[in-house]
Amino acid sequence: MLAHQIPGLRAFKVNVPLADADAPYDSINELYFDDEEARVAAFASPQGKASGEDAAAHTSQRVHIVTMEHALI
Repeated sequence: MLAHQIPGLRAFKVNVPLADADAPYDSINELYFDDEEARVAAFASPQGKASGEDAAAHTSQRVHIVTMEHALI
Protein backbone atom coordinates (compact mmCIF):
# COMPACT_ATOMS: atom_id res chain seq x y z
CA MET A 1 0.00 0.00 0.00
CA LEU A 2 1.50 3.29 -1.09
CA ALA A 3 -0.05 5.23 1.80
CA HIS A 4 2.38 3.55 4.21
CA GLN A 5 5.20 5.39 2.44
CA ILE A 6 3.72 8.92 2.79
CA PRO A 7 6.04 10.92 5.05
CA GLY A 8 4.41 12.33 8.17
CA LEU A 9 1.32 10.11 7.97
CA ARG A 10 0.37 9.31 11.59
CA ALA A 11 -2.67 7.09 11.04
CA PHE A 12 -4.69 5.73 8.13
CA LYS A 13 -8.20 4.35 8.66
CA VAL A 14 -10.56 2.84 6.10
CA ASN A 15 -14.28 2.85 6.91
CA VAL A 16 -16.35 0.45 4.77
CA PRO A 17 -20.18 0.51 4.66
CA LEU A 18 -22.02 -2.54 5.92
CA ALA A 19 -22.88 -5.08 3.23
CA ASP A 20 -26.57 -4.11 3.15
CA ALA A 21 -25.98 -0.35 3.32
CA ASP A 22 -27.18 1.76 0.40
CA ALA A 23 -24.11 4.00 0.39
CA PRO A 24 -22.92 6.29 -2.41
CA TYR A 25 -19.27 5.41 -1.66
CA ASP A 26 -17.43 2.13 -1.16
CA SER A 27 -15.26 3.55 1.63
CA ILE A 28 -14.29 6.61 3.60
CA ASN A 29 -10.57 6.91 4.27
CA GLU A 30 -9.14 8.95 7.12
CA LEU A 31 -5.53 10.11 6.97
CA TYR A 32 -4.04 11.78 10.05
CA PHE A 33 -1.17 14.27 10.15
CA ASP A 34 0.30 16.42 12.93
CA ASP A 35 -0.95 19.63 11.31
CA GLU A 36 -1.86 21.26 8.00
CA GLU A 37 1.76 21.95 7.09
CA ALA A 38 2.61 18.26 7.51
CA ARG A 39 -0.38 17.29 5.34
CA VAL A 40 0.60 19.66 2.53
CA ALA A 41 4.24 18.51 2.65
CA ALA A 42 3.20 14.86 2.65
CA PHE A 43 1.13 15.14 -0.51
CA ALA A 44 3.79 17.27 -2.20
CA SER A 45 6.34 14.49 -1.67
CA PRO A 46 7.06 11.89 -4.37
CA GLN A 47 5.38 9.24 -2.18
CA GLY A 48 2.30 11.42 -1.64
CA LYS A 49 2.00 12.13 -5.35
CA ALA A 50 2.38 8.44 -6.24
CA SER A 51 -0.28 7.50 -3.67
CA GLY A 52 -2.69 10.10 -5.05
CA GLU A 53 -2.12 8.97 -8.63
CA ASP A 54 -2.70 5.34 -7.64
CA ALA A 55 -5.93 6.20 -5.83
CA ALA A 56 -7.17 8.23 -8.79
CA ALA A 57 -6.47 5.31 -11.12
CA HIS A 58 -8.69 3.01 -9.05
CA THR A 59 -11.66 5.25 -8.34
CA SER A 60 -14.33 6.95 -10.40
CA GLN A 61 -14.71 9.86 -7.98
CA ARG A 62 -12.83 11.23 -4.98
CA VAL A 63 -13.91 13.88 -2.50
CA HIS A 64 -11.40 15.49 -0.16
CA ILE A 65 -12.63 17.01 3.08
CA VAL A 66 -10.00 18.50 5.40
CA THR A 67 -11.21 18.48 8.99
CA MET A 68 -9.99 19.03 12.53
CA GLU A 69 -10.86 16.37 15.08
CA HIS A 70 -12.62 17.35 18.31
CA ALA A 71 -12.92 14.47 20.79
CA LEU A 72 -16.16 14.83 22.78
CA ILE A 73 -15.97 11.72 24.94
